[in-house]
Amino acid sequence: MRTSIVSIELLRILTMTLLFCEVTYAAIDQKVKHTPGQWLQTNGDLHGGVSGNGFSLLGLQQIQDKKLNIERLIFDVGDFNGQPLKRRPGYYHVELRGNRLLVDFSQMVSGNLTEKELIAKLKKSPHIKSASMTVDPEDKNLNITLQLREKPKVRVFQVEGVKTTSKVVIDLTTQQ
Repeated sequence: MRTSIVSIELLRILTMTLLFCEVTYAAIDQKVKHTPGQWLQTNGDLHGGVSGNGFSLLGLQQIQDKKLNIERLIFDVGDFNGQPLKRRPGYYHVELRGNRLLVDFSQMVSGNLTEKELIAKLKKSPHIKSASMTVDPEDKNLNITLQLREKPKVRVFQVEGVKTTSKVVIDLTTQQ
């Protein structure tokens, strides 16, 4: 009798697990996924990072190599208290949609960069036409939208904080 009760309970758990997996799989967007470090040339997305108690955006560095026609955006990611983060950055998701690049940082509770400063830093960018930034204090998400000038190629990767803070790096180019 006890064996049949355990078997029924296991069967119920297995059924619920399978049903949940089917629902979850259906909710996942079926677009092409790319591996970090690979260049996106068409619509697609890249993501990475780790979970934590919260993160902060410490700053943005912009580096241009005119000879190679590459622009590099380096987002410095700190810990919950705005201090350098000595590990991988928090969750991020970067999506290329035509000439628009969407950058989302999860669990971003604070930041040293305002939308006005972001726009000023990217004003002379050869690849970025305009930029906007929104913060959702309830979900603790930081969203940056970059309108690009031409059909771009985009590469995204993360740098673990060892000597300095962790970073999310985005390279932009129009070279094919």
